[in-house]
Amino acid sequence: MELIVNKKHSVILFDSIDELQIERFNAFNRFVMLDAEVGGTIFDYDRNNQKLIEFLAKGMYPEALQEVKNNRLTIWNVLQGSNPNHYSFACLVKSIDGKECTGVKQTDLDEVIKKLMEIGITQGNLTEAFEAVKKK
Repeated sequence: MELIVNKKHSVILFDSIDELQIERFNAFNRFVMLDAEVGGTIFDYDRNNQKLIEFLAKGMYPEALQEVKNNRLTIWNVLQGSNPNHYSFACLVKSIDGKECTGVKQTDLDEVIKKLMEIGITQGNLTEAFEAVKKK
């Protein structure tokens, strides 16, 4: 799948997660799970707080404690500028402007995210492309 940012830049994504090599697939899944459980935005923090309130109201204290821990990680992610959603998307990037993206370590994915920002990828572009790949 090709995501064209403008006439100067092109991002090629794997068409499906089934095309990912094992190590890339595992990294993708790790970041998807982190995004679902912890997150990396203020909206995720609010979602976790809502769960915390619900657990406390029901007397589900172990679950409430887990949400407190999740919120701590969410705030850490926000303060570090680390968003698991962005890392999972970076795992789907096959190439940027013809240059293959082969590494799946967090530092490699940091470079992919940095390059995506430099060429003008928006959160909207990311969300739209990510959803298209997840559907396949």
